[in-house]
Amino acid sequence: MKIYRPVAYILLAVFITAGSYMFMDSILLAEPKAPHVMFGMIRDGSGDPVASGVRIEARIGNVNYAFRLYDGGLNSAMDNKTHQVVTVGSRSYNFGSSESFQVCADDPASSPIEGGQPGDVISFYIDGILATSYVDGVQTGITFNRGGALTVDLVTGTGSEVVADANTWACKTTSDPTPVPVFQGGGGGAMPVGGDVPTATPTIVQRNMLVSPTIYRGPITFGGLTPADSETDLQGSRIVCISNCIIAKIGSYQSYPGVVSNGNYAVVVGPPDQSYSGKEIIFSLDNKVYAEQRPLFNLSPSLTLKTMHLEFPNLDSVTPIASGGGGGGELIPTVTPTPVIGQFVGDSPPSLLILEGSVKINGFIPADSVVTEENGVIICKNNCIVAQAGSYKSVPGVISNGRYVVSVSIPDSSYYGKELILHFDDIEGSNEKYLLEYASSVRVVEFDVSFPFISSASLMPTPVIVPILSSVNFHSYTARMESSSFVLSAVISDQIMVGTMTDSKYELTMELDINHLKALSSSRFPVLPTLTPTPRIIASSGGGGGGGGRVVRMIPTSTRTPTATPTATPMSILTPTALEDSAIKDDFSRFLPTPIGDEDDKENKTEKGKNGVVEANMLRDSSVSVGVEILTGTDVSQAAEMVGNVESKKAAEIVGEVESKRAAEIVGNVESKKAAEIVGEVESKKAAEIVGNVESKKAAEIVGEVESKKAAEIVGNVESKKAAEIVGNVESKKAAEIVGEVESKKAAEIVGEVESKKAAEIVGNVESTKAAEIVGNVESKKAAEVVEKVETTKAAAIVEKVETTKAAEIVGEVESKKAAEVVEKVEIKKTVAILSEVRNSKVGAILDQVTTEKVSDVVTEMKEDKLIEKLPEMGAENMFKVSPEVLLKALPNVSVEQLISEITPKMDPNTSEPTAETISENSTGYSIEKTSSRAWTKMVGSPKPIDQVMARFNEELAGVSVVVTIHRADDYIIPSSCDGFAVYSVFDINIENAKQDDIRTGHMQVYVEKEWMADNLIHKWSIQGQSLNKETGIWTEFPSKRTGEDENNIYYSLGLSNFSTLAITGCRALPESKFEIFDLSMDIILDEAQNESGELNITAIAKNLTDRDATYSANLWLDNSLEISKDFLLPANEESPIGFTLSKPAGHYEIRVDRQQVTVVIPEILSTPVDQGIKEILDKEKGNEPTDQGSEDHVDDSSMGMYLILAGALLVILILAGGCVIVRRSSRRNNGGSAHG
Repeated sequence: MKIYRPVAYILLAVFITAGSYMFMDSILLAEPKAPHVMFGMIRDGSGDPVASGVRIEARIGNVNYAFRLYDGGLNSAMDNKTHQVVTVGSRSYNFGSSESFQVCADDPASSPIEGGQPGDVISFYIDGILATSYVDGVQTGITFNRGGALTVDLVTGTGSEVVADANTWACKTTSDPTPVPVFQGGGGGAMPVGGDVPTATPTIVQRNMLVSPTIYRGPITFGGLTPADSETDLQGSRIVCISNCIIAKIGSYQSYPGVVSNGNYAVVVGPPDQSYSGKEIIFSLDNKVYAEQRPLFNLSPSLTLKTMHLEFPNLDSVTPIASGGGGGGELIPTVTPTPVIGQFVGDSPPSLLILEGSVKINGFIPADSVVTEENGVIICKNNCIVAQAGSYKSVPGVISNGRYVVSVSIPDSSYYGKELILHFDDIEGSNEKYLLEYASSVRVVEFDVSFPFISSASLMPTPVIVPILSSVNFHSYTARMESSSFVLSAVISDQIMVGTMTDSKYELTMELDINHLKALSSSRFPVLPTLTPTPRIIASSGGGGGGGGRVVRMIPTSTRTPTATPTATPMSILTPTALEDSAIKDDFSRFLPTPIGDEDDKENKTEKGKNGVVEANMLRDSSVSVGVEILTGTDVSQAAEMVGNVESKKAAEIVGEVESKRAAEIVGNVESKKAAEIVGEVESKKAAEIVGNVESKKAAEIVGEVESKKAAEIVGNVESKKAAEIVGNVESKKAAEIVGEVESKKAAEIVGEVESKKAAEIVGNVESTKAAEIVGNVESKKAAEVVEKVETTKAAAIVEKVETTKAAEIVGEVESKKAAEVVEKVEIKKTVAILSEVRNSKVGAILDQVTTEKVSDVVTEMKEDKLIEKLPEMGAENMFKVSPEVLLKALPNVSVEQLISEITPKMDPNTSEPTAETISENSTGYSIEKTSSRAWTKMVGSPKPIDQVMARFNEELAGVSVVVTIHRADDYIIPSSCDGFAVYSVFDINIENAKQDDIRTGHMQVYVEKEWMADNLIHKWSIQGQSLNKETGIWTEFPSKRTGEDENNIYYSLGLSNFSTLAITGCRALPESKFEIFDLSMDIILDEAQNESGELNITAIAKNLTDRDATYSANLWLDNSLEISKDFLLPANEESPIGFTLSKPAGHYEIRVDRQQVTVVIPEILSTPVDQGIKEILDKEKGNEPTDQGSEDHVDDSSMGMYLILAGALLVILILAGGCVIVRRSSRRNNGGSAHG
């Protein structure tokens, strides 16, 4: 049978074909199972993220099944690599985030193994080397989970590279060997042809090779003429185009025939794979005539709609036919029908059901659906039909002109026999139920549905309403005559116009009287759209019932039915105000019409248009409901002029009742200050709807004029992004007043959308507590951008009030200098709480730029474990500015040498630099021309890791040479002294032409590469020296002091008690204390031969805290300069005395051994004239000068006197000098006498 269908069938065909494509994955291919998606961080053995571009594999049975998708999912590859580190919230990722990382699933229905099955163990390989997997910080074995998503962190291994086994089927999907229906393209549906497809050998198809179709539609012409509609046939439940069909070809691919209807066409172009991308599409009519347009086919990840005018050349074979009447018709070519059957074979796909039919709600026709087009896809938003069976819900279907269409894609056979219920916007189920049945083809079923009363539904009245033949200016009343087949519409304005019967050939005369109008005022009916042309209106006198009236006649201007079709538009609802009869009479008579064409009427109109005040007075004098109708039916600019001339409160009452978008159009055309007065009087939620629909800059001008609290109520009800656009255009201080009144979470959403500089100006003017609430709800990175631009004192006040973890995230993102300025002003306890949660390197950068006093306060308040993490990230020079007493008290478990600075040894200027000579690849010799006595002599200037070696000799020596030999660290076994122990370097320092006893002490500066420390997660305070006793084979630890850093290295100094085989080591954690030092004391022996010096005997008690004998390398520091390094062998778990002896001239000295410190004063002995006299007397007593025998008694008396004088003088010296020794000593154990190393 022949069927000439409307354009709706074009859309229906599109639904069918598009549905086929949506299901093509299951039609064409064996069922692909969901992959296991993974993402996380890959680190090396030292804990640092690996670089981007490192190869990652996920193997099952040594076959790699990892793949990635790119180009919006259109392409895939099995070459997964790490990407740059991406931080999301508190987590960081370098794989699976910027680009997907998925492990393919196996299809159990096929014989090859394409991927993993649930429970399969997954092994991860980084650049071919087996890695270790962790989940939430715990080492965890990973098993395949179909459709799972997992955060997994990996740590690179140290083994050898292992090559993965090959598998041709990995991450491929095989085509099903059983008969399968194949769909290609479509327009008017698809028709199965032929029998089953013979069993075939499975072929590999990339899982991502499916191509989403593109629907081409639009006008079609032949030589500028409109072609006849397609001839179609309804075969079973499928519409098939027979002739006059549009066919698209791309190479060997040919679409299903598309349908032509009413001068428009629609055809679906969907080639089977990506190989057709970029190729030319050729459109033809029945494969006979070809269109001029030949676009290129482009891939798309989703169904795409494209509008294109298809133009064909004129055809000699076209037989013109006439259409229309009266004034003649237009030529429409007809093409000879030639059946063209779509290319597809086999059974139909699993059930795809298209339901269409009439729809009513409580007997009324619902309004058309509200739809949008997003990326070429039509999406139903409101007044939609949704089909549901069990847990399945369809994509929303569309309602148009009282009919609906919805596509039902039945998931599987378990749904057969279930009832399908249609829902209106998910609110109410239909009265009718459809029973799902198995069918071997796509079905199109006519199925009328009805719904009970739905209060929220937009309805159209029944029967069909004839449009009013005029636009509405002012008062409007519409009534439906129940007993007639026509609708009467009356408009009271400049003219009275009356509706017509459906057959406009007949003249209608209708009497309108006051009672009739009064009756109309109590009803609510829609104002109908305009239809042109407009018939002439002729008014004549006559008698009417009730209070009398006038007879109005309408004379059609043409006997021909107008061709214009009224479009479905939003309908305004009237509620005319009830009036007294006399008022109605007066109002009605004032606006009785005069014949069209009357010159007086034209003049009145012209004069009226010139005077906006007259119109404003009409608006002012009207009721709210009538005012709404006036504004709704008047041109926007005219309505705005009227509103602008009405007192603001009255204007607000009316505008507040106008539909929001229309109100926004009007308010947007009113002068800003006046608009603000109006909006300020409108209820806040309604005002927000209005302002939210006004252009942002204009809205900002309005809001900026509204009182701040009211403005905040408005802005608080506007969608956040729009609100941000508005606030961002308001002057900053006013914007701050508004934002400060908005609820904090909403305010944060707004601030988060505003440009950072403007946001900072706003936040900076908001009260601190409120500002903190806002900033605390803004995403951390954006919050940091804002805080960074806020004045420092205000920023500190905000940060101080923000919750600690959030504040730490913000401070961690702020530039270090600004962060330091802010932290400097934050209360110390809050500062410590924040810095405790900020990453270590950032804390170091901040503390380097705050005052020493602030650092001291942080050290005093922060817990030791946090200080151990963060203080080493400060520059050593800045950290050493903090008082040693503060550092020692706060860090009892840290080596004292890491906490107290030193005065770096300076080479004696009277000595020369050593001369270097390469002996071998690993050995370098140094020649020293002459050593210095007791001053520092430079002995070595390299190689790595040595920066320099200096020594103090007991006397001058000539011809001393030093040989430094670098060894492989792996050649030596050094006992581990702490967690994560690692050896950086091993080397020999051998001295020739000098004995060990000739050297008083040695001092070595070394550097350790930051890269090595990062790779091994070495703590900066854990670096130690190791000295090998070649006789016993025992290694002795000795402490280091971090002295500085550069871009690549960290520098340390170490005291040397001897020169031998040495090593530099480090750990992930700090080494534990092995010795404790206490009871530091000293004796001073005055040197009479040198009257300005004394010998110091310094002693202390050292306790070995270990269970075996151990050597303690002690350093004696004098005024922060290394004086002596010396080894002491201490028995296990016992206390032993240690001691040092040195001579120093008179003066004041600070002496330290480990954590024990003393201050000593050596007085100047016998340096005054009195002292010299005493010396002479003493010399005489010793017989240095002959004495007179006769004066023996006198000498005895004099000697006694001199002894008394000497004793008194010594007493005075002691008092004046403050005593021979002044000691500042830590208590034996309470102040930390531990020695590390």
